[in-house]
Amino acid sequence: MNRWKDLYRRDPLLESWNLENPAEECPVRVSSLADSQGVVHEPITNRVLVSPVLLRDRADLVPVLVAVNLGLARIRERSQRWRWAVLGFSLSALLDVGLLYAPWSGSARLWDAGLATACFWLGLWQVLALRRHAHRFDSLAHDWARGIVSDFAVQYEAARIYCRWLRRATAYRSWSSS
Repeated sequence: MNRWKDLYRRDPLLESWNLENPAEECPVRVSSLADSQGVVHEPITNRVLVSPVLLRDRADLVPVLVAVNLGLARIRERSQRWRWAVLGFSLSALLDVGLLYAPWSGSARLWDAGLATACFWLGLWQVLALRRHAHRFDSLAHDWARGIVSDFAVQYEAARIYCRWLRRATAYRSWSSS
């Protein structure tokens, strides 16, 4: 777990890209956590992470992918649903642990089990709602990026092809601690 926290802390802020950067709303950072996607919007902290491999090999594709992911970052509903889902699953786990180790009477255990179950289903409901609305979120993000990036369709298709290759290239990479 500490390794992931260290990666998050070390992520340098990406300064050199030629879009109108709402950096105060959504920081764009270089991070190896985005290696398998190229660029990814991380909705819990509302960051956009750019793969160092993409930045090194195909810097010309960074603006179009960043624009699409900034479009996703601007959709508040998506980030809020992710936060509700994470909160629901976290509370569920916390209440389950409380149920296991607390020496409570029968009715308190029942309340704890009921709350844990409700939190779990709340988190699951939010994730399913995200999947149901994914196409709408994608089209909103693409519309937003189209207004920023000239020749969006051509650049986005090239970026999609490159990211497909990048996913295959990083699929079997070892995530060892060294």
